[in-house]
Amino acid sequence: MFRIAIFSDVHGNKEALEAILTSIEKIDFDEVICLGDVIGLGPNPKECLDLIRENHIKLVLGNHERYYLNGTHNEKQMTIDERAHHAWIASQLDLSHKEYLQKLDICLEMTLNDQKIAFMHYPFDKVENDFYVPKKLTEEHVKRVFRNYANDFTFIGHFHQDDFYKGENERVYVNLSSVGCTKDNIATYTIFEFDGEDFSIYRKKCIYDRKKFEEKLESISYPAKEEIRRIFF
Repeated sequence: MFRIAIFSDVHGNKEALEAILTSIEKIDFDEVICLGDVIGLGPNPKECLDLIRENHIKLVLGNHERYYLNGTHNEKQMTIDERAHHAWIASQLDLSHKEYLQKLDICLEMTLNDQKIAFMHYPFDKVENDFYVPKKLTEEHVKRVFRNYANDFTFIGHFHQDDFYKGENERVYVNLSSVGCTKDNIATYTIFEFDGEDFSIYRKKCIYDRKKFEEKLESISYPAKEEIRRIFF
């Protein structure tokens, strides 16, 4: 049995990430992959990124990691408060975090039994050479943004929604919910299994210390926190 644990969008929620990692440690996984946005929004960007590194989890870049690496000066729709928030995130990280992230890519690919599998934060449009990001992913968007890909299974994050889509040629697209941006005490990750003949995909829910997270969110002051709290937490 080849087994992969996949999660996405931790967004600085250390307690939710710890719950996920504790669950993953109890199962024999061949690979553990995070689909980006480890940092941003929540109070612990550094601590979450450190946990990803310390546990040797494979990571692809999300838009929040790209904001940190590339800056926000080209993000014309970003507000002053959002820019201040990303500046605060950068102030929490150091050169070792930047060097680590600079070595990562936006997509990870592998092949199992001739099936091509891709892991990314969200689709990169190879023709337009730009990220195409609708507010909510739909079957119509999936057909458009993946038209230049030929993977049998594709796992994405970013939209904070649990969904499966079927594309042309029976291709499967799996959208993962956010580990960290929840309004309850449940964090979810996805398990992808291959037994030599068949593939299976299912979710696993973990309970995390929501009270501890909320107390931390209350005690730490950073830009745009109240709006972020209202929308995401």
